[in-house]
Amino acid sequence: WDTSGESRVWVRAGAIEGNASVITAAWGDSTKTTAPNYVFNGSTWSNGYQAAWHFQNMSGTTLIDSTANNRHLTAEGGPSTATGQVGNGIVLDGSNDQLEAIGYKGVTGSIARTMELWVKTSATDDSFMSWGQDATRKKWIFRNDGSGYLRTEINGGSRNTSGAMNNNTWRYVACSYEPITSGWSLKFYLDGNEVASTGTSSFANTGDYLDVRLGNDHSNRRLNGSMDEARIS
Repeated sequence: WDTSGESRVWVRAGAIEGNASVITAAWGDSTKTTAPNYVFNGSTWSNGYQAAWHFQNMSGTTLIDSTANNRHLTAEGGPSTATGQVGNGIVLDGSNDQLEAIGYKGVTGSIARTMELWVKTSATDDSFMSWGQDATRKKWIFRNDGSGYLRTEINGGSRNTSGAMNNNTWRYVACSYEPITSGWSLKFYLDGNEVASTGTSSFANTGDYLDVRLGNDHSNRRLNGSMDEARIS
């Protein structure tokens, strides 16, 4: 909190309808000396979120998960914090940097899932998130491909978008997976817009194997760039 400048505040709202809703915030009450429980207990990110990482501060090599699940990230190789899309973000060098949620195996089996984050990179063939086992239908990778297009793969099936995201500016990228009767449905989002919706007859059956990693995957495709506000749900 910057008492003499600009600060960013997360607000939890039940429902917002139409275009005339207003959220009012008040602060500066000197009688309130104890922060409310939701500041620390993860309840703000409790609606189906597996993990939410803001990258505001790194304590030693630890980056805090803002859910109650305590799926904190360990920075490996030497990532650093710098200006992100919202406050600070994390910078990875594409050489030996990665972030690992030790003990957290991600969303496994054929359960629906969504991955989302802000990324700033000019690189290609770099991984954003990965987990699972490098065996048929057992791995889960969200990355960009050799053309800078968004890509998800499971070893035995993959899908891409047709629009590049690697223009070295902050881009919001997301991928949602939902199993359907005939296989699985995958939707990609870039800067809030759906850019691809596709399906395949190959079910994901993600393995309970490798821990969740950000900025690296099973093929050592390490991100050379920055990320911010990463979430799994």
